[in-house]
Amino acid sequence: MSTKYTITPLVIATFESPEPRLLYLGDPEKTIPTISSFFLVQSEEKVILIDVGFAAKYFELYMPDVKQEADPVSLLKANGVAPEDVDEIILTHAHFDHLSDVIHEFKNARIHIQKKEIEFVTHPPHPWFSEFVDMELVRSLMEEGAPRFNLIDGEVELFPGIRTILTPGHTMGHQSVLVETEAGTCCITGDAVLNYRNLEEDVGVGFNCSLIDSLASLKKLRTLTEEGVTMLPGHDPKILEMKF
Repeated sequence: MSTKYTITPLVIATFESPEPRLLYLGDPEKTIPTISSFFLVQSEEKVILIDVGFAAKYFELYMPDVKQEADPVSLLKANGVAPEDVDEIILTHAHFDHLSDVIHEFKNARIHIQKKEIEFVTHPPHPWFSEFVDMELVRSLMEEGAPRFNLIDGEVELFPGIRTILTPGHTMGHQSVLVETEAGTCCITGDAVLNYRNLEEDVGVGFNCSLIDSLASLKKLRTLTEEGVTMLPGHDPKILEMKF
């Protein structure tokens, strides 16, 4: 019997996004309800975070018009998880709202990210591609190295019931995470899917570094949906209405 997990989305902020940020060539006069979140994934054996959220200085730097509703550590404590309880952290990608210095709070956790993602942000084809990354933090994690900082090379089963899949486009080393639950397989998409409309309308994410790769990743995820996998895009508030 494979390991089964529970998944709890934890919301840091709720706001409106310009439609073109989420949907490629969207209507600039329209906005879409948006959340910023990360995920607590638990089994009897492990406490795992998919991304770590962000707080304080990151709002000031990148989202000054958005009000922070809660910080990641407080959200975890409200769900009975202390920072030292976290065993593993899987990062979908390196953008500030997924990888922030909150990660230092989880001193006992191993961190997993795609090798290609680190290569992409440390040697970007243009400086803009690392503009939304805390490069000082990335460099400090690289200096820590293994076993604390684990670079994944491709698609792997990290733990029983937890598998990463490559979904580039938003960033070139982006990955999504398949999680086995009692209700079936769920896919925490990261920013390969920003809103369910990306999948439903077959339109790439507005914020991307490769539209071609973004559309290919959407096709890959849509195929999984057709096979019964539940998609969980962390910026779509509809995930809070779902049971999984």
